[in-house]
Amino acid sequence: SFSALRTGSGLVTAFVPDAVQEQVATLHSEVMTVGYPSTNQGTFSASAAERVLADFAGKDAVALGPGLTTHPETVEFVRSIVHHSGIPLIIDADGLNALAQETSQLVNDHGAALILTPHPGEFSRLTGQPVSEILQSPIESARAFAANHSVWLVLKNFRTLVATPTGEVFVSPTGNPGMATAGMGDVLTGVLTSAVGTSMAQGYTAPEDITSAVCFGVFLHGLAGDLAAEETNENALVAGDVIEFINTAYETLSKH
Repeated sequence: SFSALRTGSGLVTAFVPDAVQEQVATLHSEVMTVGYPSTNQGTFSASAAERVLADFAGKDAVALGPGLTTHPETVEFVRSIVHHSGIPLIIDADGLNALAQETSQLVNDHGAALILTPHPGEFSRLTGQPVSEILQSPIESARAFAANHSVWLVLKNFRTLVATPTGEVFVSPTGNPGMATAGMGDVLTGVLTSAVGTSMAQGYTAPEDITSAVCFGVFLHGLAGDLAAEETNENALVAGDVIEFINTAYETLSKH
Protein backbone atom coordinates (compact mmCIF):
# COMPACT_ATOMS: atom_id res chain seq x y z
CA SER A 1 0.00 0.00 0.00
CA PHE A 2 2.74 2.45 0.95
CA SER A 3 4.66 1.82 -2.27
CA ALA A 4 1.51 2.78 -4.22
CA LEU A 5 1.41 6.09 -2.36
CA ARG A 6 5.09 6.68 -3.08
CA THR A 7 4.42 6.05 -6.76
CA GLY A 8 1.89 8.85 -7.01
CA SER A 9 -1.52 7.48 -6.02
CA GLY A 10 -3.59 10.22 -4.42
CA LEU A 11 -5.69 7.82 -2.36
CA VAL A 12 -4.91 4.24 -1.37
CA THR A 13 -7.49 2.10 0.42
CA ALA A 14 -6.68 -1.29 1.93
CA PHE A 15 -9.61 -3.71 1.76
CA VAL A 16 -9.03 -6.17 4.60
CA PRO A 17 -10.92 -8.80 6.60
CA ASP A 18 -12.74 -7.09 9.48
CA ALA A 19 -10.93 -9.40 11.92
CA VAL A 20 -7.63 -7.62 11.22
CA GLN A 21 -8.78 -4.13 10.25
CA GLU A 22 -7.78 -2.55 13.57
CA GLN A 23 -4.22 -3.86 13.32
CA VAL A 24 -3.81 -2.90 9.66
CA ALA A 25 -5.16 0.61 10.28
CA THR A 26 -2.27 1.34 12.63
CA LEU A 27 0.47 0.54 10.08
CA HIS A 28 0.27 3.69 7.93
CA SER A 29 -2.01 6.59 8.75
CA GLU A 30 -1.92 7.63 5.08
CA VAL A 31 -3.69 4.42 3.98
CA MET A 32 -7.46 4.17 4.42
CA THR A 33 -8.83 0.79 5.54
CA VAL A 34 -12.21 -0.87 5.07
CA GLY A 35 -13.19 -4.16 6.73
CA TYR A 36 -15.23 -7.00 5.21
CA PRO A 37 -16.65 -10.32 6.47
CA SER A 38 -13.95 -12.76 7.54
CA THR A 39 -13.62 -16.44 8.27
CA ASN A 40 -12.94 -17.73 11.77
CA GLN A 41 -9.24 -17.71 10.78
CA GLY A 42 -9.30 -13.98 10.00
CA THR A 43 -9.22 -14.25 6.20
CA PHE A 44 -11.69 -13.00 3.62
CA SER A 45 -14.88 -15.04 3.57
CA ALA A 46 -16.46 -15.91 0.23
CA SER A 47 -19.45 -13.73 1.16
CA ALA A 48 -17.22 -10.63 1.19
CA ALA A 49 -16.79 -10.63 -2.60
CA GLU A 50 -20.08 -8.94 -3.46
CA ARG A 51 -19.48 -6.03 -1.07
CA VAL A 52 -15.85 -5.65 -2.16
CA LEU A 53 -16.82 -5.53 -5.83
CA ALA A 54 -19.45 -2.88 -5.10
CA ASP A 55 -16.81 -0.79 -3.36
CA PHE A 56 -14.57 -0.84 -6.43
CA ALA A 57 -16.74 2.02 -7.72
CA GLY A 58 -14.59 5.12 -8.06
CA LYS A 59 -11.34 3.14 -7.86
CA ASP A 60 -8.90 2.91 -10.78
CA ALA A 61 -6.96 -0.32 -10.13
CA VAL A 62 -6.72 -3.02 -7.47
CA ALA A 63 -3.91 -5.16 -6.09
CA LEU A 64 -5.11 -8.64 -5.17
CA GLY A 65 -3.10 -11.24 -3.30
CA PRO A 66 -0.44 -10.28 -0.75
CA GLY A 67 -1.31 -11.71 2.65
CA LEU A 68 -4.62 -13.28 1.62
CA THR A 69 -3.78 -16.92 2.52
CA THR A 70 -5.17 -19.94 0.67
CA HIS A 71 -8.11 -20.61 2.98
CA PRO A 72 -10.78 -22.35 0.81
CA GLU A 73 -13.28 -19.51 1.28
CA THR A 74 -10.60 -16.96 0.45
CA VAL A 75 -9.72 -18.86 -2.72
CA GLU A 76 -13.39 -18.63 -3.70
CA PHE A 77 -13.30 -14.92 -2.86
CA VAL A 78 -10.26 -14.38 -5.12
CA ARG A 79 -11.84 -16.16 -8.05
CA SER A 80 -15.02 -14.10 -7.71
CA ILE A 81 -12.99 -10.88 -7.78
CA VAL A 82 -11.04 -12.05 -10.83
CA HIS A 83 -14.24 -12.93 -12.68
CA HIS A 84 -16.28 -9.83 -11.86
CA SER A 85 -13.95 -6.86 -11.30
CA GLY A 86 -14.69 -3.96 -13.60
CA ILE A 87 -11.25 -2.40 -13.13
CA PRO A 88 -7.70 -3.69 -13.72
CA LEU A 89 -6.36 -6.22 -11.24
CA ILE A 90 -2.71 -6.68 -10.34
CA ILE A 91 -2.57 -10.28 -9.05
CA ASP A 92 0.29 -11.46 -6.86
CA ALA A 93 1.19 -13.91 -4.07
CA ASP A 94 -1.86 -15.75 -2.73
CA GLY A 95 -3.94 -14.27 -5.51
CA LEU A 96 -1.78 -16.34 -7.85
CA ASN A 97 -1.88 -19.35 -5.54
CA ALA A 98 -5.69 -19.26 -5.65
CA LEU A 99 -5.40 -19.79 -9.40
CA ALA A 100 -2.67 -22.46 -9.23
CA GLN A 101 -3.16 -24.94 -12.09
CA GLU A 102 -6.67 -23.49 -12.51
CA THR A 103 -5.91 -21.08 -15.32
CA SER A 104 -9.44 -21.57 -16.68
CA GLN A 105 -10.35 -19.17 -13.85
CA LEU A 106 -8.44 -16.36 -15.58
CA VAL A 107 -11.56 -14.92 -17.17
CA ASN A 108 -13.03 -11.49 -16.51
CA ASP A 109 -16.64 -10.73 -17.41
CA HIS A 110 -15.95 -7.06 -18.19
CA GLY A 111 -12.75 -7.34 -20.18
CA ALA A 112 -10.79 -5.69 -17.36
CA ALA A 113 -7.02 -6.06 -17.56
CA LEU A 114 -5.53 -8.91 -15.54
CA ILE A 115 -1.87 -8.35 -14.69
CA LEU A 116 -0.12 -11.31 -13.06
CA THR A 117 3.20 -10.83 -11.24
CA PRO A 118 4.69 -14.25 -10.41
CA HIS A 119 8.24 -15.16 -9.57
CA PRO A 120 9.37 -18.44 -11.22
CA GLY A 121 8.10 -20.57 -8.31
CA GLU A 122 4.64 -19.00 -8.43
CA PHE A 123 4.62 -19.28 -12.23
CA SER A 124 5.46 -22.96 -11.87
CA ARG A 125 2.52 -23.50 -9.50
CA LEU A 126 0.29 -21.54 -11.83
CA THR A 127 1.19 -23.53 -14.93
CA GLY A 128 2.49 -26.87 -13.69
CA GLN A 129 5.68 -26.21 -15.67
CA PRO A 130 8.92 -27.04 -13.80
CA VAL A 131 10.93 -24.05 -12.63
CA SER A 132 13.96 -25.38 -14.51
CA GLU A 133 12.05 -25.21 -17.80
CA ILE A 134 10.79 -21.71 -17.03
CA LEU A 135 14.31 -20.46 -16.32
CA GLN A 136 15.65 -22.17 -19.44
CA SER A 137 13.23 -20.28 -21.72
CA PRO A 138 11.60 -17.47 -19.72
CA ILE A 139 10.73 -15.29 -22.70
CA GLU A 140 8.99 -18.10 -24.55
CA SER A 141 7.18 -19.29 -21.41
CA ALA A 142 5.96 -15.81 -20.52
CA ARG A 143 4.93 -14.97 -24.07
CA ALA A 144 2.94 -18.17 -24.53
CA PHE A 145 1.09 -17.82 -21.21
CA ALA A 146 0.19 -14.16 -21.70
CA ALA A 147 -1.04 -14.71 -25.24
CA ASN A 148 -2.98 -17.88 -24.45
CA HIS A 149 -4.81 -16.31 -21.51
CA SER A 150 -5.06 -12.71 -22.76
CA VAL A 151 -3.29 -11.33 -19.70
CA TRP A 152 -0.21 -9.29 -18.91
CA LEU A 153 2.47 -11.40 -17.25
CA VAL A 154 5.26 -9.83 -15.21
CA LEU A 155 7.74 -12.64 -14.64
CA LYS A 156 10.00 -11.51 -11.81
CA ASN A 157 13.60 -12.55 -12.13
CA PHE A 158 17.06 -10.96 -12.29
CA ARG A 159 15.82 -9.36 -15.51
CA THR A 160 12.07 -8.99 -15.09
CA LEU A 161 9.96 -9.66 -18.19
CA VAL A 162 6.66 -8.10 -19.22
CA ALA A 163 4.65 -10.23 -21.66
CA THR A 164 1.47 -8.83 -23.20
CA PRO A 165 -1.74 -10.40 -24.54
CA THR A 166 -0.58 -9.63 -28.08
CA GLY A 167 2.64 -11.64 -27.71
CA GLU A 168 5.09 -8.80 -27.14
CA VAL A 169 7.78 -9.26 -24.49
CA PHE A 170 9.75 -6.45 -22.87
CA VAL A 171 12.85 -7.00 -20.73
CA SER A 172 13.60 -4.50 -17.99
CA PRO A 173 17.22 -3.32 -17.85
CA THR A 174 16.86 -2.27 -14.19
CA GLY A 175 17.03 -4.32 -11.00
CA ASN A 176 19.74 -6.28 -9.22
CA PRO A 177 20.23 -9.58 -7.32
CA GLY A 178 19.91 -7.76 -3.99
CA MET A 179 16.21 -7.35 -4.73
CA ALA A 180 15.59 -11.07 -4.29
CA THR A 181 14.44 -10.56 -0.71
CA ALA A 182 11.18 -10.85 1.22
CA GLY A 183 8.62 -8.15 0.54
CA MET A 184 10.22 -6.91 -2.68
CA GLY A 185 7.42 -8.39 -4.79
CA ASP A 186 4.83 -6.65 -2.61
CA VAL A 187 6.54 -3.34 -3.32
CA LEU A 188 6.38 -4.03 -7.06
CA THR A 189 2.68 -4.88 -6.75
CA GLY A 190 2.03 -1.49 -5.15
CA VAL A 191 4.08 0.34 -7.76
CA LEU A 192 2.26 -1.41 -10.62
CA THR A 193 -1.15 -0.76 -9.08
CA SER A 194 -0.36 2.94 -8.85
CA ALA A 195 1.09 3.08 -12.37
CA VAL A 196 -1.88 1.31 -13.93
CA GLY A 197 -4.39 3.22 -11.80
CA THR A 198 -2.85 6.56 -12.76
CA SER A 199 -3.04 5.60 -16.43
CA MET A 200 -6.71 4.69 -16.08
CA ALA A 201 -7.53 7.87 -14.14
CA GLN A 202 -5.97 9.99 -16.90
CA GLY A 203 -8.07 8.26 -19.56
CA TYR A 204 -5.28 6.09 -20.97
CA THR A 205 -7.21 2.83 -20.90
CA ALA A 206 -6.34 1.09 -24.18
CA PRO A 207 -4.33 -2.15 -24.06
CA GLU A 208 -1.21 -0.37 -25.29
CA ASP A 209 -1.61 2.15 -22.45
CA ILE A 210 -1.80 -0.69 -19.92
CA THR A 211 1.38 -2.13 -21.43
CA SER A 212 3.17 1.22 -21.11
CA ALA A 213 2.05 1.59 -17.49
CA VAL A 214 3.18 -1.92 -16.56
CA CYS A 215 6.57 -1.48 -18.25
CA PHE A 216 7.02 1.88 -16.54
CA GLY A 217 6.20 0.38 -13.14
CA VAL A 218 8.66 -2.47 -13.58
CA PHE A 219 11.39 -0.10 -14.77
CA LEU A 220 10.79 2.35 -11.91
CA HIS A 221 10.80 -0.38 -9.27
CA GLY A 222 14.09 -1.77 -10.61
CA LEU A 223 15.66 1.68 -10.84
CA ALA A 224 14.69 2.43 -7.23
CA GLY A 225 16.35 -0.85 -6.28
CA ASP A 226 19.52 0.03 -8.18
CA LEU A 227 19.71 3.46 -6.58
CA ALA A 228 19.12 1.97 -3.14
CA ALA A 229 21.87 -0.59 -3.73
CA GLU A 230 24.32 2.17 -4.67
CA GLU A 231 23.53 4.07 -1.48
CA THR A 232 23.46 1.12 0.91
CA ASN A 233 24.73 -2.28 -0.13
CA GLU A 234 23.30 -4.79 -2.57
CA ASN A 235 23.84 -7.60 -0.06
CA ALA A 236 21.91 -5.74 2.65
CA LEU A 237 19.05 -4.45 0.49
CA VAL A 238 15.53 -4.76 1.93
CA ALA A 239 12.11 -3.87 0.54
CA GLY A 240 11.82 -0.71 2.63
CA ASP A 241 14.97 0.66 1.03
CA VAL A 242 13.36 0.43 -2.40
CA ILE A 243 10.27 2.33 -1.23
CA GLU A 244 12.50 5.08 0.14
CA PHE A 245 14.24 5.48 -3.24
CA ILE A 246 11.12 5.63 -5.43
CA ASN A 247 11.12 9.44 -5.27
CA THR A 248 14.81 9.51 -6.21
CA ALA A 249 14.07 7.20 -9.13
CA TYR A 250 11.37 9.60 -10.33
CA GLU A 251 13.80 12.51 -10.10
CA THR A 252 16.43 10.54 -12.04
CA LEU A 253 13.95 9.82 -14.84
CA SER A 254 12.82 13.44 -14.99
CA LYS A 255 16.38 14.49 -15.82
CA HIS A 256 16.51 12.35 -18.94
